[in-house]
Amino acid sequence: MVLVLILAAVFIAANWSVLVRTTPLSFVAFQVEGPLGIILLGITLLIVALVVIYALVLRTNWLLESHRLNREVQKQRELAEQAETSRLTELRSLIETELAGLRASIQEAADQAMTRTESAEQSLAGTLNEAVNSISAHIGYFDDKLNRVLPGGDEDQGATPES
Repeated sequence: MVLVLILAAVFIAANWSVLVRTTPLSFVAFQVEGPLGIILLGITLLIVALVVIYALVLRTNWLLESHRLNREVQKQRELAEQAETSRLTELRSLIETELAGLRASIQEAADQAMTRTESAEQSLAGTLNEAVNSISAHIGYFDDKLNRVLPGGDEDQGATPES
């Protein structure tokens, strides 16, 4: 664009004498004499100025629209971040609730296991006690039989050596 303007300025400077020469000009309803080159140059400069103004207006509108869209994107980003924070908070709450439920289930299972273990211990202790009593009864029975069958068994029983 600058190169075209420079070339135009060189062309205008080289042909200035032709541009300022007066000629008869017709405006359909009337006729005047004036420099045709200067008038055409003025019209060209006016059109160039209008195009530049139009380009500046378009550029300004584009910049304003871009700025508005950037603000809108920023708002949407903030909304998305807030929604993500909300989801994370909700997820944390859900995880904490689930963990509390798991802890309660584990504690309940541990309590049940402890109850079963105590029940098994009591059952085992009872069975062991019955076995000991049964063995003691059998030993007593065999001891009685031996005392009846063997003479002098009572004498040995009364004298137990302690030393």
